[in-house]
Amino acid sequence: MSTMFHNSFLEKCLLLKEAGFWKPPKPCMFFGRGFADLGFEVFTVVPGGKLISLFSGDTIPIDLDFKEHFFVIPSCDDIAQELLKLGVEISSLSFFERREWRLTATKNAIELKATSAKVHELFIDTLAMVIKEEG
Repeated sequence: MSTMFHNSFLEKCLLLKEAGFWKPPKPCMFFGRGFADLGFEVFTVVPGGKLISLFSGDTIPIDLDFKEHFFVIPSCDDIAQELLKLGVEISSLSFFERREWRLTATKNAIELKATSAKVHELFIDTLAMVIKEEG
């Protein structure tokens, strides 16, 4: 499994869902599901309305209560598109001293700044910040 899917990253994806972020499942997308004491399990969507666990290889159907139990693991592109849809303009993205990603953006003439060691988490943090401001 990719190191991208560590628990702290998946927790941020879950928080995005709780803030209102959702995309309907399509083949090749990733979704997560949390377990109280065990952490998270990651799945990928395959054709035919099914999910395959990246942990166990088990296949499960996407059912009616799917949205209740799963959260989206968005790509950077998904997040960038959502930011644009919400009226956010990214003015700079840089990798400062090869150790920290920095993003500066504006929404409604308000400057937003975020930093992270990982670019994917930087985009998630920025989207979460925007969704919280809107909510």
